[in-house]
Amino acid sequence: MRSYRSGDVLSSTTLYDPEVDNGLTPYLVIHRADLHSVLYEKAKSLGVTVRLSSDISKIDFVLPAVELANGEILQADVILGADGERSVSQRLLRGFDDPPKDSGDEVIRFTVPCSEVLKHDDLADLVHPPNINFWIGPDAHAITYSLKRDGLLNVVLTQAHAIGDKVKYGPQPADITDVRQAFEGWDPRFEKLLSIAQQCAKWTLLLSSEIQTWTSQEGTFSLVGDAAHAMLPFL
Repeated sequence: MRSYRSGDVLSSTTLYDPEVDNGLTPYLVIHRADLHSVLYEKAKSLGVTVRLSSDISKIDFVLPAVELANGEILQADVILGADGERSVSQRLLRGFDDPPKDSGDEVIRFTVPCSEVLKHDDLADLVHPPNINFWIGPDAHAITYSLKRDGLLNVVLTQAHAIGDKVKYGPQPADITDVRQAFEGWDPRFEKLLSIAQQCAKWTLLLSSEIQTWTSQEGTFSLVGDAAHAMLPFL
């Protein structure tokens, strides 16, 4: 964790190192698509059938069973609803719709080829050795980490957005010039990183209401993950 003005290190923790791992190392960075692949391959090896384009329209909590949008009914012993922060299964469990609300914060994301970052001696340690850098500032913070699969440095900024801004459900193109202006006065190295960026995307961080129960009265159904307890990606 770094100071947003000077870039000085305020706090640090050790990343996973297979050479010295003792089972207590707290952080492992992996590309989301790689994690999905690992989980998918493991699920297949256990005999799980993965079906796409299978939106649900109803849940029978007594049987239990789910009815798909195409009318097909799938019966099971237990049903888990793991369909994210805009969960259909959560709405069906509650019996009413309570969509996520604007948290007042937004996310800006861009990537820079690691090869471009390494051209700048004062930025090279953002890429090698692999690490996570986190700048914390007023009403905003920024994080960088490399994505091995694509040879990119991933940069994610979070900041408070203006009252009345339109909610953006998912990444939408944004003006990188506006982003540079918003982070003027930050660590000079971070500003240099912003100057290398060519384009970026922006979306609204959503906040879900807390629900009283994650399970059905019958004990046949439970919400899992963001469908149960979506929260902002920082404490």
